[in-house]
This record gives sequence, C-alpha cells and structure tokens, in this order.
Amino acid sequence: MEPKDLSASDVTLPPFPCCHGDDVALLLDQKQHQDCFLVLRGLTFDTFLFFRFRNTPKQYMCVEMLQDGYHRSFSELFTLLSFDLEQRANAPPRSPRLQEPSLGEQREKLETIRLHLCRAEKAERDGSWTIVCEERLHLGRYFTHPMDIWLSFHFYHSCADRVFGGRSKSATEARFHLAELYRQQGDLVEARDHAERALKQAEDGGWLDSEGQPLRLWGCRELGEIYSLLGEAYLAAQEYDTATMLLQLGSKMAIEGGDKSVEAESFFREGMGLQSSGDHQAAMKVSKQET
Repeated sequence: MEPKDLSASDVTLPPFPCCHGDDVALLLDQKQHQDCFLVLRGLTFDTFLFFRFRNTPKQYMCVEMLQDGYHRSFSELFTLLSFDLEQRANAPPRSPRLQEPSLGEQREKLETIRLHLCRAEKAERDGSWTIVCEERLHLGRYFTHPMDIWLSFHFYHSCADRVFGGRSKSATEARFHLAELYRQQGDLVEARDHAERALKQAEDGGWLDSEGQPLRLWGCRELGEIYSLLGEAYLAAQEYDTATMLLQLGSKMAIEGGDKSVEAESFFREGMGLQSSGDHQAAMKVSKQET
C-alpha cells in the first residue's frame, strides 16, 4: 500500500500529558496516542520527519526508536518534549528557563534519555523489573542542573512508583532522592512521606549502599533533617508540643544515621526549640549532649 500523499497541514499530533511510573506503559492505549500512530503508519518515515522533526536534534533518534519498535520510549520522550515546550510557552519573560535551550535542542540529553528509556523498555518486555528501575534511577541522577529538576522528578517517580519493581533497591534509592528533592523545594510533608516509605523499604530489604553501609542510614539522616525542619515550622507557629516532638524525633534519627554534623545540628535545633517553649532545664540538658 502506497503512503498517503499528505501536506504539512495534515500532520497534526495531539499533545501528550506528563505521566509517571506505570502510567507510561498505558500511553499507547489512549485514543489520542492510537490516532498518533495511525498517522505515523500512513506516512513514510522520511515524510513524517520532514514535517515534524525537520532540522532538529530529535530527527535521527526518533526515527531509530520507532524503527526499532520502542514505541513506548518514543511516546514518553514525546511527552517530555511537549511538556517542556508548554512550560516554556507559559514562562514569564526573562524566566531562567528561557535562558536555557529547550530539551529538544540538547542532543546529549536527548541521546541519554533515548538510550536508557529503550533499555528500560527492553527490560520491561523481558520482565526484568530490577533493570527497568536501574535505568530510570540512572536518568533521575543524570539531571543535576537546576533547570532540569523537573526531569529528575519525572524519572525518580517513574522508578519509585512502579507496581512491578517498586520495592527494589533502585526504587528505594529513587524514593530517597525524591525525599531530598521535595525537602529542597520546601515541601516537607511530601518529603516526609517519601523518606518514611523509603526507610521502611530499606529496612525490609536490608541493602547496602555503594560504600558498604546499610542503605537505611540514608533514610535516618534524611528524616533527621526533615523532622527538624518540620519542628522549626511548628515552633514558628508557636505549637510547642508538636514542635518539641518533631525536634526530638529529628535528633533521634540523626543519631541513628551516624552523621555527626547532622546530629549536632539536630541537637542545636532541639535545644533552641525547648528554649523557645520555656523548658530551660531540658534545653540545657540537650545542649550538653550537643557538646
């Protein structure tokens, strides 16, 4: 059957919503994605690329992904590219995001995403869920620039929130990273939820980190920081009982985590909290522990 002779105006692809975790696997089941691939089947690859990806870094990798059968990886990459363009279009003038090139113009990042998404998709077909999570964890760690935080969030969530493999070591590490990111963004409630869940998974799994230390210690240190920050927030709101409880929890978790700097900071915060609440005797006791 000969390809349809279509003009550029006939080639319209619907926007893809941003998604996480196992939702990615469902993209092709949605009608708009079926329509998209019906359009693709009606065109030669050259014609499709001429209209849609002409003279861009996306061109060769997109055609390779489709030719090699990695439709889900293509769909997810398309989702990210569309989301990036949407956010840039809605960004205020002089936004830091607009000072950076779009994701579609950054070849190295696109190649990295393509490589690890395709590896993850192949592993998913083989039922190798641990490898799926490892590839997505790698992508989450790859994006370190402040303007790429949204990509880290996406890939960490797509690793940690999976039904299959979601309790693996890699998924647990991804959830610890999410706790850190949410804490840095100031969302302490979300950070606490991820850190507590990851700590439970790390304790159940009994895994070691790259330095041979129990992975659970990461969770203890992170929760020590989160509880202390939450305690300070309640202290500022003059809710002294809740603040004291959280500050004490922060100190306890910091001790378990074994990081002396975090431990000292937690004791300092606890002492200041007790001092503010009027419990000077307890504050002095904590101060002695700090030294």
